[in-house]
Amino acid sequence: MIPSNAKASISALDQRPERPGIFVIAVFVLLASFMMLAGLLCLVAPVSFARPAGYPLSGHFVHDAEAFQLGIGATLVLSLFCRDGLVVALAGYLVGNTAHMADHPIDQALGGQHWDAWLLGAVSALTGAALIAEVRRKSRRLSS
Repeated sequence: MIPSNAKASISALDQRPERPGIFVIAVFVLLASFMMLAGLLCLVAPVSFARPAGYPLSGHFVHDAEAFQLGIGATLVLSLFCRDGLVVALAGYLVGNTAHMADHPIDQALGGQHWDAWLLGAVSALTGAALIAEVRRKSRRLSS
């Protein structure tokens, strides 16, 4: 016989948040697409992004914008598929920070420290480890 408090816990785990309506999903897709496309434009054509936006024509500055836009776009996309705010936040941060890390060696001649990419890589590794630990913890909790 299962105790009543255990039944309540199991019942609480089984309840999933309601999916958003079609309007909200459409807005999320639009916003995510805008952020991801802006991020990709910063990556492949930084001057084409910087001029109309009124940004200084600094490749590294535009690459920073690219990294953070990709992170925000990824967060929006992930939130449509995952209702766990902590997992979504960690994953979105991981995308943005890893893109930022990848840009630093490319932009080394534009400034910054030689160890910036290593530090950002360590932060991405730590974030990835936290993300994996949280997903595993929730997976174990749901399977028991």
